[in-house]
Amino acid sequence: DLVSLLPVLRFGVAGFIDLWRRWLDSRLLPGFPVWTQNQSLSVALGQVTSPAFATAVVAVLALALAWAGYRLARQRAVFSAAEIALAVTAAVIISPIAWIPYWVLLLPAVAAIAATRRLGLDAVVIAFGLLVTGVAAWRRDVPGFETLAAALLVAVALGAELADRRRV
Repeated sequence: DLVSLLPVLRFGVAGFIDLWRRWLDSRLLPGFPVWTQNQSLSVALGQVTSPAFATAVVAVLALALAWAGYRLARQRAVFSAAEIALAVTAAVIISPIAWIPYWVLLLPAVAAIAATRRLGLDAVVIAFGLLVTGVAAWRRDVPGFETLAAALLVAVALGAELADRRRV
């Protein structure tokens, strides 16, 4: 497939071969992929604390979210689009692998926030847009946790909005 050779234009032949070598090495070694493009909460926490503690925090968060979802499901059978968007956002955040393209799954949550037409939440939409388009594009070769920060911002804002509406 000729498309597979396009990185030669950016990296040159030697860089392309090195890129493939690193990719193959990453697939042959056991363990968890902790590359800079993986912007999951567990990887972010693992950089500032022990991996065991990071895993425990994410596991407790996942259990708390599952419990809240179970309690909410027992109260009613129908969920709003905003509640589903918040659940998808939470799933992406607590997933152990959150590659940069996964963050497109946050767009329904951003749309739910934008639909509220509340002035304070407009700032969240703008901040999200700046983080995932401006900052992420600027730091493309060496990403930080800007998309994770954007996701956490959206999750907190949408969660607070739903709690304010007394739906969560």
